[in-house]
Amino acid sequence: MAIYYRCILSLDLALLQSITDLVVEIAALEQEVVRKELHLLSLYRKAFDQYLSESGSVTSEVRY
Repeated sequence: MAIYYRCILSLDLALLQSITDLVVEIAALEQEVVRKELHLLSLYRKAFDQYLSESGSVTSEVRY
């Protein structure tokens, strides 16, 4: 009976370690996604600023 409980405990510890590893990996992936989103946003901003500077005054081209 003691061997049975040791096996169960061993499986539970292995499962807990697997869950912990997954949580750590997910957190790292989430940080990478945020980093890439911020980089993409900076590229969009740069392109938009460049568009505005090349097109001159946007309001002067708009007609009502």
